Amino acid sequence: MVKNVIGPGIVIYKNIFPKSMNLVERYEKNIGDNWDKAKTNESSLYQGVGRFCQAFVYSNISLDQDAKNSKELLEIYDEVMIKIKECLLDYEKDYPVKVEYFEALNVVKYSANDFFNYHTDDGPDVRYTVSCVAYLNDDYDGGNLHFKFFDINYKPESGDLVIFPSSYIYAHAAYPVKSGIKYILNLMTDRTQKGHRSDQYK
Repeated sequence: MVKNVIGPGIVIYKNIFPKSMNLVERYEKNIGDNWDKAKTNESSLYQGVGRFCQAFVYSNISLDQDAKNSKELLEIYDEVMIKIKECLLDYEKDYPVKVEYFEALNVVKYSANDFFNYHTDDGPDVRYTVSCVAYLNDDYDGGNLHFKFFDINYKPESGDLVIFPSSYIYAHAAYPVKSGIKYILNLMTDRTQKGHRSDQYK
């Protein structure tokens, strides 16, 4: 696998989700009208910074097995998680972390003017160790990923998977999309059971 280190502990794995997987089209087909509005002005997790986008959150145990389209969503989940876990295993070779637990997978859609302001994934209410952000397309303008304290401004490419620590020093923002629609996958992880809710799983 091809990877680029763009900052301390910030690793980009290239073309992990090739266009041939058709993830954008498959997600749109199966999510349909079930996108949730994720418009947050203030919360303890996002530290009152503002988040404007649409999201669909699911895991391999959260879907109604009888629901329409659940089968293909589960298939996509397995395809995606295999690739993320392969990259996490590689990440663990270079950094002192052992990932064992995973939050649900977030499928996020940013339309024009949508953004996620500076925030950290780890905080007082949720404990995370490593964050993963996958970019499923790049046919949009804007939407860069910026790490505030390292002044790293990254223009994602389709298929990229960015892995980085979840702690406060890695505060980051998703800049506003100027035109088009940006699709990402977001997954937070932790290496121990401590601090996890009862609905989390291996």
